[in-house]
Parts: sequence; C-alpha cells; structure tokens
Amino acid sequence: MTNSDTECSPKAPLRNHVIFLTAVLLIGAVAGAFVWAFLFIMNTCIDLLWHTLPAAIDFKFLPLVICIIGGFVIGLAQKQHEGLPEDMMDVIAQVKRDGGYDPAKIKASSLCAILPLIFGGSVGPEAGLVGVIAGLCTSIGAKLRGLGSDFRELAAAGTAASVSAVFGAPLFAIAAPLEGFGKEVAQKIAGAQENEQAAIAQESDGSEEITQNERFPKWVRVCTYILAALGAFGVMALLNKLTGGGAGLPHFDTISFGNGEITAAIPAVIAGAAAGWLFHAGEHGTHALAHAIGKKPVLKAVIVGAVLGLCGSLLPFTMFAGEHQMHELMETWTLLGGGALVLTGFIKVLLTPLCVSFGWRGGHFFPVIFAGVAIGYGCAILAGCDPVLAAAAGAGAVVGGVMRKPILATLLLFLCFPISAAPVMLVAAGFACLIPLPKAWRPAEAEKKPKRKRASSKQLEADA
Repeated sequence: MTNSDTECSPKAPLRNHVIFLTAVLLIGAVAGAFVWAFLFIMNTCIDLLWHTLPAAIDFKFLPLVICIIGGFVIGLAQKQHEGLPEDMMDVIAQVKRDGGYDPAKIKASSLCAILPLIFGGSVGPEAGLVGVIAGLCTSIGAKLRGLGSDFRELAAAGTAASVSAVFGAPLFAIAAPLEGFGKEVAQKIAGAQENEQAAIAQESDGSEEITQNERFPKWVRVCTYILAALGAFGVMALLNKLTGGGAGLPHFDTISFGNGEITAAIPAVIAGAAAGWLFHAGEHGTHALAHAIGKKPVLKAVIVGAVLGLCGSLLPFTMFAGEHQMHELMETWTLLGGGALVLTGFIKVLLTPLCVSFGWRGGHFFPVIFAGVAIGYGCAILAGCDPVLAAAAGAGAVVGGVMRKPILATLLLFLCFPISAAPVMLVAAGFACLIPLPKAWRPAEAEKKPKRKRASSKQLEADA
C-alpha cells in the first residue's frame, strides 16, 4: 500500500478517517494526562518553596531572596536553552507552517517552562505546555507512518488538546487553532506558503498538485480539534476528580444587572482597556531594554528576580500566574483597598512582559485575566457596583486589549465567567480593541525574527 492510499483525502475510505480521529482522541487524552502531571509537579514545588519554607523561616523579604536565587537558576537555564519555551502563538504558527514542532525541544522546553512558574514568575504555563505537547504529537505522528501525511494534523490536534487542558475551555481551544489568533499568526506563516505548496508537490512524486485544504477537508480538521480538546479536557477532569485536586481559574456563578449597575461598571472597562494598552507598552519597552543589555541571560533574569521579589513583598498578588491566587482574591478582595487592587492589576500587566523579555519565559493569559479581575474588584469598591459585573468588565477589557480579538477573548473568559456575562465581556473587549496602538507596537511592525529554514516532514521524523 502506498503512502497516498493511506492519506486522509476526500477520496480516502471512511475507515481511514475513523482510524485517524481515534488517534486524535488518544492524543488528546495523552496531552491531558501530561498537562495534569506538569501542573501537579509545579504545584507541589510551589507549595514546598512558598508555604513550607516560609513557615520555617520568618523573614518579610524572603520572596526577594527566593526570586533572586530563582533568577540565577533561570538565567543559567536560558544560557543553555535561549528563547525556550517559545510563545504559544509562535508554536501554533510553526505547527501550521511546518506541520509539526521540533521534538528535540521537549526536554529543554519543559525545564525552562516550569522554573519561572516555581519561582513566582508572573507568567502562565500555556506557552511551555503547548510547545511540549506539539513536540510529543509530532514525535508520535512521525512513528505512525501508516497514517501517511495525516501526522501533520496530529501536531495541530496537540495544540488544541493542550490549550483545552491548560485553560479548561474547550470552545477556546477549538477556536484558537482554527482562528490562529488572527493576523499575527497569519503573517508568521504567509512567507512559507509557496514553500509549502512546493513541498507537497514534491512529496506527491510529480502527481497532480494537492493543497493542504484538499488533503485535509475542513470537517476533518474541525473534528480533529473537537476530539483532541474534549479528550484532554475529559482526562484532566477525571484525574482531578480521582485525586481530589483541581486546576484552572475559579468560576463566578452569578452576575447582577441591577439599576445603575452597567453605568457603575464603566470605570472598570476604561481602567481595563488602559491596562491592556499598558501591556503592549511594557512589551515594547522591555523588549527594547533587553536588546540593549545584550546576551547576558543571567544578569537579566536576576534583575527580574529582584523586581519581582520587591513587588511580591509589598503586593503579593503581583506574583505567580494568578490561577490559585484568584481563589484567594475572591475570598479576600473586600479586605483590600480599591486603589491597592487596581494598582496590583496595573503592576501585573507590566511584570508579565518584563518576565518574558528578560528570560522568565511563559504565557500571559492567566496573568492578564487575574489583572483584569483585580482591576474590576477595585473599581467595584470605588464605584459601588456588583463585583462580578465589574470583574467581567475589567477582565474583558484587559484580555481584549491584549489579544486584540474580542470574540476569542470572550471565549477564553468563559472558563471563569457565566454565559450571561458574555455581552459585558464582548463589549468591554471590543472597546479595548478600539484603542489604537502605535505602529511600532503592532505585531506586523514588530522586529522580525531571523527567518528559519522550513522543517520538512522527513526532518521532523528524523528528529522524532
């Protein structure tokens, strides 16, 4: 049987589609189990370092000491594995462009992803986990040569599965790879389209040219992402139930739209939109500063450790991804001042790009969601409106301002807000997107990375 006989094309037997989609479901389950194990190890280390140790050592500025030591360790790791883990959008772009992600990066990405999380970095786990899962799926797909070129979609399925497992939001996980986060990822892969067509034609040994969409019908790709996302989400839920643990952000149950509530929530929208704009300012500024310092990964990481430790000593909620801190915030926000909460949110949206630019690499979704909720709570205290409504408005504005994609931002926020909050989040996200960014800050105008040679299917199989 030839390779073309086994490929998932419109002419392929239904049996081949079923076999492929079954493999995708298993990929999702494996991804969910890996994400659960990663988060379990991360939370265990955080508990030892930030709860057991402080209980034994009573020192107000212990966070500063821990973060500086962490900066030194992270700097050494970055010296050996510069630029890892890669940004989630970069990973998705590489999977779309190359059909996979280099499996050789799995170990280094795992190490460089977990260190900033353990030492209190204001970054999320999604960046490292999406890359690791994509690499694992590429490796598995390369070994399943009987499926032909379908292995290219296994890596894409892995990205959907890992996003679903990390965020606990299957709708966002399904939409994200299909949407590709809009123009930014499209621009990353646009230059490789001609090479893609040439590679496909070469693999077909002179046969009629076949585009990727013809090889992979849209319904197959949609089913791929749905099965992978649900498989990962289901395994995560099962493991959490068996172990009595939990992952993900807490969920707000009710929201009030009483008289005057919407008007009182407007300050949260404005403040959140300003914070989203500030995130891009921080990203541009810290990237330029890191470039000016040069290739000194240890120094840059220690600087972040010092800044993070000082902020954490004064405002503890500015540290960490914000996943578990959200639970604490929901219980204690009334004990904190409105100004302190708003300040916490604004500092956090600046700390996250600082961490990423200076070597404490990770994702930004969890921190910006937390920042939006903190700003919303602060505005609820200051303006006197329903706290959940203000939190939804603040989070929608911050996440929308950062992502510049209102619909995707709303889908992401369903992981912690009820469906009834959708209009508020969508309007807030849309308003934040209307605030223009300076041309130099836009993804299309950002400093372009050196072009990398497109990895062929054979190269990905060899790496696996």
